[in-house]
Amino acid sequence: MRSDDNIKFRKRDEGDLSDFGESKPTNSFSGGETDHLFLSDVGEQFYDLDMLSGLAHPGDGRTACQLDYDRDGWNDFVVASANAPTVQLYRNRIGERFHPDAKGSRMVALRFVGGNRTTAASTEWSPRAGYGALVNLNIGGKPLVREVRCGDGRAAVHSRTMLVGVGDNKLIREIHVRWPSGKEHSWKNVPAGRLVTVYENPDESPNKKPFHTQPYLKNVLKGAKLAQAEKKHLPLTLPHDDSPAALNLVTAMSTHCKGCQRLQPQVALLRETFDRSLVGIWGVGTDLDESPETLEAYSGAHQPAYLVLSDLAMEERRALREHVRDTFQDDLTPATVITDASGGILRTLTGIPTVSEVLELLDSVQGR
Repeated sequence: MRSDDNIKFRKRDEGDLSDFGESKPTNSFSGGETDHLFLSDVGEQFYDLDMLSGLAHPGDGRTACQLDYDRDGWNDFVVASANAPTVQLYRNRIGERFHPDAKGSRMVALRFVGGNRTTAASTEWSPRAGYGALVNLNIGGKPLVREVRCGDGRAAVHSRTMLVGVGDNKLIREIHVRWPSGKEHSWKNVPAGRLVTVYENPDESPNKKPFHTQPYLKNVLKGAKLAQAEKKHLPLTLPHDDSPAALNLVTAMSTHCKGCQRLQPQVALLRETFDRSLVGIWGVGTDLDESPETLEAYSGAHQPAYLVLSDLAMEERRALREHVRDTFQDDLTPATVITDASGGILRTLTGIPTVSEVLELLDSVQGR
């Protein structure tokens, strides 16, 4: 990653040292390496999932934090980057893939409320957010230790709700909390799938006890429908034989874009993988100085795997360019906008999507 002083620069400008004054650095802090995600298999081995998860994208990742944004009992995470896309939310779908009937029963959620209600340090009570508290859990006879920390990433903090996996166990034999103040609380036979709020000062608890429990899972269907209703549309006239494809991949391109040519094998793989009735793949020139004749000549000379819409109206080409510009704060090519059959924008990304990314969106629009 790059230094703080360089955060305002785009990655493509890293060779420009004009803003560093007399003392010019000799090495860049950015190695151009993509982000990684490793999945632990019961602590015995790790699987590299960065390609499958979509983390291996060109963004200059800076920090990540965990949260369960959809309240399904599985940690999701957010990645912040120095360049576009600045923020990406990754939803954890391992639960619905491998444990569809778990319904939150494979975890326990913990929140911590320290007794200090002021901004000043206290010798009697711990910080309000519970930072520094040590949690010991006895799960199926196996001890687990967790610590409430203010952050494991660069200028980022995880959700204040700590999720702890319990596997097939229906009860946590004991939860023991030791606060930074030295106070200790324990609770035995805690049901899995619950949200447990631990109060350092029991007088602040609704039940006047150190531990207060309530259901954790939430019905997220309402929120999902709301997000779908607010979907932005891309006004493009796309040619179809009979009926619109379930998904449309619209790539912003130009005849002078080297990346557009370099990524053609990925476009060809997508075209080979998905039937045209399911996925339409199109190229749209977003350099408005290029005429339809120029685009048509380029298409004939290079034979790209997507159909270049050389006759698309100028206002539609401009609409795509403006959407890419608004999303990435730059006129990027190639950039791909993925829409549903009605033109609703599902995702906008740099480069060309992977087969896995397209499969995921195809499943979502087909209700699988």
